[in-house]
Amino acid sequence: MSALRILLAGMNNFRWQSYHNHLRADGLVPRLVFSGVECVAALRHFRPHLLVLDPNIPWGGGDGVLAIRDEEPELNQTQVMILTAGCDPSLLYRMSNYAIDDLVWQPVSASFLHQRLERLLKFQRAELTAL
Repeated sequence: MSALRILLAGMNNFRWQSYHNHLRADGLVPRLVFSGVECVAALRHFRPHLLVLDPNIPWGGGDGVLAIRDEEPELNQTQVMILTAGCDPSLLYRMSNYAIDDLVWQPVSASFLHQRLERLLKFQRAELTAL
């Protein structure tokens, strides 16, 4: 089985860098982007198994990313975790139109994030096996 690809779309800060570094050290294949435009391009070309998305991401926002994800059939199988330190309630409301598999409030450790990602991927594998 190929290594799991995780797309991290969040802020350009130490916390998101630490998530990236931790996941890579644990044998996953993470990619870190800092804008909605970069995120959509990475969804199309990197083809992640799971997207970890901060709704406040600039240049498109989380809702814009999810709108494009849902419009393109080859992208809409990617699981989505929302990871945010704080978000305008109206933005979260707009995002409720889209399939979101998990929501985590920061700050969390890189180890905790990895555990949540593993849990989501375990559920995804169980669903695929059941089909």
